Amino acid sequence: MTGLEAQILEWIAERTSSPALSQQLRSAEIARRDYVRTGYFVYLRPSEGSSAVEGRPQIQHPFIESPVLPDGAGCSLILKDGQLHYLEIYARGGFFPEDLADYELRPAP
Repeated sequence: MTGLEAQILEWIAERTSSPALSQQLRSAEIARRDYVRTGYFVYLRPSEGSSAVEGRPQIQHPFIESPVLPDGAGCSLILKDGQLHYLEIYARGGFFPEDLADYELRPAP
């Protein structure tokens, strides 16, 4: 897991209204990563025996600010049947580097 991915998952875990989601995020493993130039998809595997997330929990996604991303970047966490499915990380204009090193997470505008 990259530093960016780990920080995003922890950001969401700290701010969600769901203890089950927080637990899934903190124990998740990467199943696969698909880069698509403007961002990438990180398919997540929750730990075995994780409690399902019920309903539609509050999720706060961070804004990603970086000198190499003129318009910044965002992310979206997707659940499927109460379990983590994937995290999408995307540039808000232009390309997203495969290995973003200089960034800061902030509350989404």
